[in-house]
Amino acid sequence: MIGHSLGGMFALWHVATGSGRICQVVAIGEPGVALPGVSVRMPLSLLTVRGLGVAVLRSPSPHRVYRALLAQGQGAADVAAAPDPLIEALRLSVRRPGNARTVASLMYAIDRFRRPRPESVLTSAELAAITTPTIFILGSDDPYLPVERARPSIDQIHGARLYEMPGGHAPWLAGAQHAAELIATHSHPAAGLQLTPAPGESPQASAPA
Repeated sequence: MIGHSLGGMFALWHVATGSGRICQVVAIGEPGVALPGVSVRMPLSLLTVRGLGVAVLRSPSPHRVYRALLAQGQGAADVAAAPDPLIEALRLSVRRPGNARTVASLMYAIDRFRRPRPESVLTSAELAAITTPTIFILGSDDPYLPVERARPSIDQIHGARLYEMPGGHAPWLAGAQHAAELIATHSHPAAGLQLTPAPGESPQASAPA
């Protein structure tokens, strides 16, 4: 399971329960509010206020303005590297009524205005209970939790690996090739997993490295 931000958070929440349905987790960017010490920053703080979050998400914003707002939450270098079609897809999707309600509801459920809700953050016992192989790829300038403050929590997960790369909350945008190489080098599919072959290739089962 490869997840950016909230995707990594949901994956960590899941494996912390002891479920064996995920064979490996790769969390790119600070995994939501799963790790202790995360700060909820603007403009995400506005989304935690009932009513206001939906209004903010649905408010008209030109492409250039939306890119600037996104840079506050993701990091200037990351958003600068993002292609315009991706920014436009994000800008238009959040304005859909159902999407705005869903995102605002989620932000309210997991966060307070400046700090995560305590029940959203994994405890030391929950971190230590994770036995699923886990990799963290964090940007050196992640605005939500500095790498050095994330390290003590990651160290509580047995066998977890932490890789730091240039970038903010979405380092895979600023360094797509580097992120892909880290994932390819340090990840493996579950034993016996049948991979879909590319044209001309023969299917084969892969075993853990």
